[in-house]
Amino acid sequence: MKKLLLYIGCFILLNVSLASAQTFIKNLKKSDKDPTDFSADSVIYDDKNKKIIAIGNVEAVHEGAILLADRLEYDMVKDVIIAKDNVTVSYSDGKTVFSDRMEVTSDFKEGLADNIIIKNSDGSYFTAKDLKAAVDAEMVMHSASYTACDMCEGKTPSWKLNASKVTYDQKEESVSYQNAYFNLFGIPVMYLPYFSHGDMRKESRTGLLTPKFGTSKKLGAMLSVPLFIHITDNHKVTLTPTYLSKEKPLFSGEYHGYTSHSKIDFRGSYIQQKDEEKRYFFNVKTATHLTENWRFRTDLYNISDDTF
Repeated sequence: MKKLLLYIGCFILLNVSLASAQTFIKNLKKSDKDPTDFSADSVIYDDKNKKIIAIGNVEAVHEGAILLADRLEYDMVKDVIIAKDNVTVSYSDGKTVFSDRMEVTSDFKEGLADNIIIKNSDGSYFTAKDLKAAVDAEMVMHSASYTACDMCEGKTPSWKLNASKVTYDQKEESVSYQNAYFNLFGIPVMYLPYFSHGDMRKESRTGLLTPKFGTSKKLGAMLSVPLFIHITDNHKVTLTPTYLSKEKPLFSGEYHGYTSHSKIDFRGSYIQQKDEEKRYFFNVKTATHLTENWRFRTDLYNISDDTF
């Protein structure tokens, strides 16, 4: 979030001259300290309201990031920078941010945005009715949603996560959700009043992993929501419930453990079908170093039937 605030803030020079709009434009041009290119159809100085306003085809470029907007203001009383109407910020990594309105303090430490859409380079989308953030503090979003499915051409995403409130604690490196729904083809299939997980950019953090979605003729729509549990650096568990539209849920699990002389890996799944048939499989592999020259291995496997 700090990078996003910095990119938005860098479009306006910190020390904007209060003398005239001409000085504002001059300072906004490329310089050694702040290499920003800026252009607009017109720039006016509102002496009554103490604002400097750029209007029409506003474009600012900084370090490969491009800001486009219909209107850009610097409020000298509130000491904030505001981009309005058809705001788009494009980054060199392929990410694009759309918003009706963005605002950032002149010290770049706090910012907010209304009706924000973030399109990532992998085709995934994040949306929120509003976003408020502070550098090295919390980022709070309301009416937020995320989908890894392409939303172009008016298509309903095959799956989407909605939440009334999402909070990202940058100090604790954790994300929490309130009133969260998993949706399949626009239909809510699972409700969680609250859940949280570690920042997924960090390795070995307990929390939910990226949901997986699929379909089959026999099982229908399938939604898997893996939960990763970091017991210690040497002991890790993943529990995965899979919700099936034509069957009862499937439960799967994995365990990986290590010691200085041994290793164990476990995988298993279980389902009690609608016809009450119980089906399962498990596989346990172990390896133990008995001595420098001797090792003992096991590979145990059991399955309820050949077609599971």
